[in-house]
Amino acid sequence: MPGLLVEQLISDSQIRREFGLEMLGPLITAEDLLKCLEDSVKLTVLDCRWYLDGRVGEDAYKNGHIPGSIFCDITEVCSQPSESSRGRHPLATPEHFLAEMAKLGVAASSRVVVYDDQAGSIAGRVWWMLDRLGISVQVLDGGLQQWTGRLETGQNSCEAVTPALPKFTNWYEHGAIDTLGIAEMIEKGSALILDARGVQRYLGEVEPIDRVAGHIPTARSLPWTDLIANGKFKSPEQIRAVFASRISGSTDAIIASCGSGISACTLLIGMRVAGIQDGQLYEGSYSGWSADPDRKVCIGPC
Repeated sequence: MPGLLVEQLISDSQIRREFGLEMLGPLITAEDLLKCLEDSVKLTVLDCRWYLDGRVGEDAYKNGHIPGSIFCDITEVCSQPSESSRGRHPLATPEHFLAEMAKLGVAASSRVVVYDDQAGSIAGRVWWMLDRLGISVQVLDGGLQQWTGRLETGQNSCEAVTPALPKFTNWYEHGAIDTLGIAEMIEKGSALILDARGVQRYLGEVEPIDRVAGHIPTARSLPWTDLIANGKFKSPEQIRAVFASRISGSTDAIIASCGSGISACTLLIGMRVAGIQDGQLYEGSYSGWSADPDRKVCIGPC
């Protein structure tokens, strides 16, 4: 496995250089963000709060947000309407995503910081999409809870900019995988699927939203919260140890999955922090897999 990871890391770095992506780390601390804002560093800060329980992220934003930040509705900006095998939050087309980003002030040359109040598990989707498209982006480590500066209330507006031109039109050739691709990999035994949902959902003990409880066959449980300590990402060494506990032998690909392709991006951030090969995002995740009653789901440990 170590040889595969090094080769993949080189390949990913070459792609990022080709796309002109500034090689910043995936995370920024609250202290560094505050200093950037105090020093008038040109940043676009996006508040990406969203809640599975029905609370409205924009309401939370209006009640208090990082000064100058703009609200980003991940449902409208990052997703298309729910569609069977593509799950509850199918990826928006690159063209749509970049057009919506332009309305929020994000251009091809922008440096972006995204945050939420769930340790990056929501903002990570925006991070992943911008990163794949070659736009410089970081996640606020620890989210709004780590912010010690003042908060603004109300709604900020921004001047729209010219949208960045998409460097590709098909996510499935640039880091995402669909349900048919997952099914083929399971049949061949050529990929490791890591399930970022909580253990109870993985085991099939509870299922608050999808059609049936359980997990995708062969998937291993790695809750995104296992990468977090005291509200922030663990150290690279600690994260590598977490992944090592789930990975044995060699694999052609590491696939991050969750309920609908949102919190799985937290695993992809963790892999970048730890210097592990970039994994792929299963777009539909469990909601896409379980939508077809003819597909097998597993209950209990894998």
